[in-house]
Amino acid sequence: MATAELVESGLIEVQLGDFIEVGEGPRGIRLVVDVTEVNLKSDRVNATLATSDAADWGTVSDNGTLMSLDVRFTLKTDDGEYIYVCLLYTSDAADE
Repeated sequence: MATAELVESGLIEVQLGDFIEVGEGPRGIRLVVDVTEVNLKSDRVNATLATSDAADWGTVSDNGTLMSLDVRFTLKTDDGEYIYVCLLYTSDAADE
């Protein structure tokens, strides 16, 4: 059976820009937030935001207790390679 190992790749710093409240959707209020700057720094790899179309899409439930995030962007390393980053996350305020 194949195995995998997670290896820390460094620290990612993200700067967020303006946000737009898109409005009410079937799962709550939808938000879009610009990702204006991303830097990945480590001993193994250094990368920055490759394009200007990165964003963070969020949905907040009607009662404000649940938030879903969908963050996507592409990084370009110092040696010209690309890294696609996709983070899907749900937070339940009732658990905090």
